[in-house]
Amino acid sequence: MKTKSITTVLFITFLLGLSVFQSCNKSDLPPIDGDGQTYSTIEINGKTWFAENLNYKTPNSWCYNDSAANGDVYGRLYTWNDAINACPKGWHLPSNEEFKGVDGEDLHTKMAGMRYVNGSFGGLDGFTCWWQSNEHNSWDQSMYTWWDYDGGLNISNYGDKQYGQSIRCIKD
Repeated sequence: MKTKSITTVLFITFLLGLSVFQSCNKSDLPPIDGDGQTYSTIEINGKTWFAENLNYKTPNSWCYNDSAANGDVYGRLYTWNDAINACPKGWHLPSNEEFKGVDGEDLHTKMAGMRYVNGSFGGLDGFTCWWQSNEHNSWDQSMYTWWDYDGGLNISNYGDKQYGQSIRCIKD
């Protein structure tokens, strides 16, 4: 008799748990990257953005000064070719248009610096650059957004696709 009661209680618990799970709105769940990391989000001008830089490891991405601790704080720095496909499913690399009307302070910016083509790093705590989805030309340049404390947000810049720059994903 005890076994039947325990089985009944477990079955009811299972059904309750299943109904709660099914009632969750999947769009309310935090985005998860390919490494299993979750990201907080913010609303800016009716769009949902990551509130932090992406820290998903790809073949052509680096932590500032190759320090994992910097990656945890500032996110990774990506070449444009890796950046274009790095955002989790349901998210994408913002376009030049999507950056318009956004302030660096809205994005809770940490100045991540960048990685130069020669492999050196610069600008930590001084500026940050985010890749855009817009390609300037197919062989070597793409657009990025630059932000620093002195000059504010500069949306339309062109840079070598081999630079290592940050990513902020925006919801599809």
